[in-house]
Amino acid sequence: MMNTYLIWSSILSVLLAGAPLAEAADSSGRNSHFWVTVKPSAGGKSGSAGDLVLANGYRSVNLDAPELSCKRVDQGGRTVYQVAWTGNQLVGDAGADTLQFNVVSNPGGKEFVLEDVRVNGAGPAAGGLVLESTCKQVKPRKLNGRRAPKNYFEVHASLVLRNPATLAEGANHPFSDLRNGHTFGPTPYAPTNAEKLRSLPEFSWDKVPRGMLIRKSTAYTDAEIKAIADHYDLVVLEKANGAGLGGTMKGMLHTAGRLKEVNPKIRILFYWNSRIYFGHYGIDNTIERHMDEWISKTFFIRDGLKTYVRDNPDFLKWWVGCCEKMISHPQIDGTFVDKAGVPVYMLDALYKATPVNKLVMNNNSAARQRIGYVDGTYREGWSGGHNPETIAETIAIGHETGLNKKMQILRMPVKGAASKREMEDRIDRGLAIYLLYAEPYSYFYWQETVDAKKGKVWQWEASHIDQLNRPLGKPLGPYVRDNMVFTRSFEHCDVYLDLQPEPNDGLGARVMWKNQIGDATVSGAAVSRTDNSYVIRGAGAFGGKSDQFYFLSDAHYGDGGMRASVDSVEKAPDGRAGVMFRESLAADAGMVAVLRDPAGVMQMVCRAGQGGDLVVVGSSKAGGNPHVELIRAGDTFTGFCSAGGGDWTKIGEVTVPMAEKIEMGMAVASKNPSVAAEARISGFQRVETSRISKPDED
Repeated sequence: MMNTYLIWSSILSVLLAGAPLAEAADSSGRNSHFWVTVKPSAGGKSGSAGDLVLANGYRSVNLDAPELSCKRVDQGGRTVYQVAWTGNQLVGDAGADTLQFNVVSNPGGKEFVLEDVRVNGAGPAAGGLVLESTCKQVKPRKLNGRRAPKNYFEVHASLVLRNPATLAEGANHPFSDLRNGHTFGPTPYAPTNAEKLRSLPEFSWDKVPRGMLIRKSTAYTDAEIKAIADHYDLVVLEKANGAGLGGTMKGMLHTAGRLKEVNPKIRILFYWNSRIYFGHYGIDNTIERHMDEWISKTFFIRDGLKTYVRDNPDFLKWWVGCCEKMISHPQIDGTFVDKAGVPVYMLDALYKATPVNKLVMNNNSAARQRIGYVDGTYREGWSGGHNPETIAETIAIGHETGLNKKMQILRMPVKGAASKREMEDRIDRGLAIYLLYAEPYSYFYWQETVDAKKGKVWQWEASHIDQLNRPLGKPLGPYVRDNMVFTRSFEHCDVYLDLQPEPNDGLGARVMWKNQIGDATVSGAAVSRTDNSYVIRGAGAFGGKSDQFYFLSDAHYGDGGMRASVDSVEKAPDGRAGVMFRESLAADAGMVAVLRDPAGVMQMVCRAGQGGDLVVVGSSKAGGNPHVELIRAGDTFTGFCSAGGGDWTKIGEVTVPMAEKIEMGMAVASKNPSVAAEARISGFQRVETSRISKPDED
C-alpha cells in the first residue's frame, strides 16, 4: 500500500467539508483508474482500432476515440507501445490532462512492463500524484467468441494515479473505481421526492440503524414485540406470520398492531412474493377459482412450490389488488416484493397503485434499473463468494442508493453461529461494509434466521451485540477507497476494511469506537487511513487516580493481546501514545497500558483497580523501539517493545484483576488538558483467544 500520509488537520478539514470536487472531463476524485488491453498489432501499420482498449471507470474506448493514441516502436529486440490519453482530469484544474505511458516487451516478447508514465509531460509526483501499476501478458482462451490461436496473447495493464490531497471519489459516478465502472452509466432513477420522504422511517444516526425480516407462525411474546419495536426502524413481516390466529393476514395485522402500540414510528411492510405462490393470506381468495390460468403447470421452485403465470393480465390485477387491500390497513406501511428477478412491469403496476403515504420495497439484488419503481431495495447473495471486486461493486451501488435517499437493507451472510458471543465476534466485517456505504434510510441487518419460532431469540434479535449498543453519530464524509482498502469515519466510530485478507481471519475489518475519557478542555479525534495506520489526537494525562485522554477502542473478552507500531508522538513535549486494556470507559477505571513518549521511551503503567493510583511497571530506553505488544492471560498483563516487530523485549508484567469483558485499543494523551498530542499508530492488530465459545441454550 502506498504511503498517503496527511497531517491530521488536513484530513479532518477535508472530511468535514465533504471534499467538493470540480468536475471536468472524467474525474474520479482521489483515484483515477485505467485498465488497458494491448494486442500485439496495436499501433502498427496492420493494426485496427480494437487493438488497444482503455477503460477508466466512466467509459471504455478504443483507438477510434480522438483522446486515445498508440504508436508501436521496435527498439533493438524490444517492442514499445507508446500510449497517450487525454480524457481525464488528473491534477485538479478544469481541463483534461495528458497521460502518457509505454508498454514495453523484453527481447522475445514474453514479459511486459510499464515504463515512463507521465502526466502533462512530467512524472506523476510533479503533480502531487502517487502511481500504482501492474502489467502482465495474458493468453485468453477465446477471441471474438472463438478459440484463440495457440500463440495469441494480450497485454493487460492497470494504472492508478492517486491524489492524496483528495479524500473523496467521483461525486457523480460512484463506480469510477471499478474495472467495469463504465458499464453502469448514470443513475437510472430519480431521488426520492420530499412528499415520499415524509412516509419513510424516521432516521437517526444515534446508534447503528437496523432493519429486519421476521416471521412466526405462533404469537410473539410481549418481550419479543418490545424488543423488535424498541430496536428496529424498518420491519418486514415475512410469510408464515400467522401469530396463531388461523391466517397470515390476520396474524400480520395483529402483530403489526402490537408493534405500533409500542412504537408508533416503526415502519412495517408485509411480505408478498412475485414468483412463488405461498397462498393468498386470506386477503382475496379469487385465485382459487383461477388456478389453471394463474398458476404454472410446468414450472416449480424448491421441491414443488407453485409459481405464478406472471404475464397473465388478470393475475397481475389480482396480485396488485391484494397489495392494495393489505396496505389499506393503517398497521401496514407498505409492500415488500420478494424475488430478485421480478419483471419491471409488475413493480410499475404496484407502484402506481400504491398511495404516496405507503411504501414499496423489492428484493433487488444489483438491478439498479428497478430502483426507480420502488422506495427501497433489499439485497441478498451479493458477496459473490466473498469476491473482493463484487463486494466493492456492492459498496458502490449502496452508496449510490443512499445518496438518492432510497431505503436499503443489505442482508449479511450469517451462518452457523453457535452463540451470542459468536454472533458478536463475526459482526465487524458485515458492519464495516454497511457503514462504508450507509446514508439516511440505510439499515443494518444481522440475523442468523428469520424464523422466530424455530430460532433462538439471539439468532434473530441482535440487541445483545456490543457494537449495536454504542453511539455512532453522523458520518464525517464519504468512504475513501485505495485499491481494496476502504476507510470511513463517523462522529463516534471509525471503519477500516481491507477486502484482500480471507473474510474470517479477523484481520481485514476493524470497527473502532471513539471515546473521550475524562474532562480534558480540548476534545480528541481519530481517523484511520488506507495505509493501515491511524492519526489520533488526545489531550489530558494518564496519571493519579483518574485519566484524561482519547481512546479508540472496542470490547475485548478474556485472554488475548494487541500489537502496533507507535510511529510518532507530536505537538506536545510530554505526549504519550500506545495500546491499553481498560476495565471500563470510566475516567478512574483499572487499566494496563504500554505507552511511548516523543523521544521513543516505552513505559508500561497500570492502575490496579477503580480509583487507584497509576503505577509505573517498567520502561525501555529511548528511541528505536516503536513496536508495542500487550498480552492478557487471565489477570496477568505483560508488555513488550521491539525495534522492527520481532525480537521482543519484555518491559514488565503485572497482575490487575479485570472482568471477562473489558475495553482494548489505542490511547493518546498530552499531559495538558488544553493541548492535544498527535500520534501516528500503524499496523494495529488484536487477538482474542476466547473467540470460540460454547453454544448458548437460550
